Amino acid sequence: MAQASSYSAQGSTELIVILAIVTIIAIVSITLLTSQLGAQSNTSAASSEAYWMSAHPTGIYKAKTTLTVCNTGDRGYTMLMENHESVPIRLTGIKIDGQSLSFCRDGQAVAGEITLNTYESTAIGVIGNSSTNSNSISANVTIYYTSSSGIANIQHSPTQLFISNDLPPIRVPE
Repeated sequence: MAQASSYSAQGSTELIVILAIVTIIAIVSITLLTSQLGAQSNTSAASSEAYWMSAHPTGIYKAKTTLTVCNTGDRGYTMLMENHESVPIRLTGIKIDGQSLSFCRDGQAVAGEITLNTYESTAIGVIGNSSTNSNSISANVTIYYTSSSGIANIQHSPTQLFISNDLPPIRVPE
């Protein structure tokens, strides 16, 4: 009888050891996957930054969410926009993820257009739904502008703009 219960105890011990090994492998796998996702996000943010630094006619820097923009009390985004051209341009529209949004010079009222002088850099406010649980938002941005010769143009971004977010999500009343 003593021999049968020692086999039973040995089997239980082996099972516990096997479960511990499987658990450790699962933890290591999850850790590796999450670190790869973070690295992918950093790579995408870096490629976005590289694009916008060399984009023409405009570049966008330091994009972030904000509680109030364009003196409206609405949530949105602020960003530093720079004219990379050797001539002035007029910003006439902006779309974020396909949605046309109102915009302004930061701290001013909504404007139909904003003139950016040669190599001028200015803070722009964009009214939009910036509610998310994420620390960053990636969005497709399209810029509509008129050149100094009066020709309407569109700047399509081949890479998404990364927008930092430290706002809490909007709470919907129950």
